[in-house]
Amino acid sequence: MVLMNKMPFLFFPERYGQGMSNFLAMAHQNGVTSLMDMGIGTFGDPIGETKLIRDIAEEKQAPSRIVLTPIITDFLARGKSISKAIKEVKAWEQGNSHRVMFDKHFKIMMDGAIFSGASQINFPGYMDNHEGMWMAPLETTYQWAEAFWNEGYQIHAHTNGDKSTAALIDITRRLQKQNFRLDHRLTLEHFVCYSPKFRPANKIVNPSEKGVHDEQPTEAT
Repeated sequence: MVLMNKMPFLFFPERYGQGMSNFLAMAHQNGVTSLMDMGIGTFGDPIGETKLIRDIAEEKQAPSRIVLTPIITDFLARGKSISKAIKEVKAWEQGNSHRVMFDKHFKIMMDGAIFSGASQINFPGYMDNHEGMWMAPLETTYQWAEAFWNEGYQIHAHTNGDKSTAALIDITRRLQKQNFRLDHRLTLEHFVCYSPKFRPANKIVNPSEKGVHDEQPTEAT
């Protein structure tokens, strides 16, 4: 997040606008009508980023619905409390249109990336015995998930390793215990490896193109 905040050129209107225009054109060409940005504010300026997306979508009269998803790391990097974050998100929702909207989705970040060796992996772990990393302390992640869960948001979770997925299942159990939701649709994003014991209940799995590695298939409902 610190690195992204030092790269303001990413939001130069001409540069961002051209990239967004290309993206919308590709979506249209391939018949895609629903799109999701799974981390608005990743670059440190959620308001500016949202404005650029809205401006380009309206300028191009994009024949699509773009759903923007606030992400925990944006608020943590900006030093926002949970209550202030919820107020911000609800304020952003006031600018919704039929093309670009915040639609009660919130993303938490569990472990680090596969490529950097920062994913949380259970035994036997990494060959050099190093540990992966959590993107935030697990209790902090739970507190943010709990607050948005109780506001009725669908939770999305960046999770790669099997240890991370196990921790996410524990978080989900805690969420359900304190406020049961029948159709919560908590979504696992990336989800590169997992234990054969994993059997998602009322969860959605959005696996990475890198592939899901396991000894046997599973069903997601």
